[in-house]
Amino acid sequence: MSQTFKCPGCGAPLDYSSGDATTVRCPFCNNVVVVPEELRTKQPVQPAASSPAQSPADPPASLPGDPLLVRQMIRENRRNARVERWALRRELRSLRRR
Repeated sequence: MSQTFKCPGCGAPLDYSSGDATTVRCPFCNNVVVVPEELRTKQPVQPAASSPAQSPADPPASLPGDPLLVRQMIRENRRNARVERWALRRELRSLRRR
């Protein structure tokens, strides 16, 4: 099913056929436009894994009552995210050099 929305750059109508793409290129101004969330197809929710180990991206079941521990957890999460971004940037740079 095709849905239409306006290009924010030139106001031209953009057609989006419900697929996996999150962006559409405007044929008039050549602008890349992010498809609004409400038009994208909803992905089915995957059932949670039954493994007892919790992945690092998952939030803890409950936060500790001590504010210092909460701050420490926040700092660790931010650092882990920063390290992951650095690794992705390094990988992207190495791919560009090829």
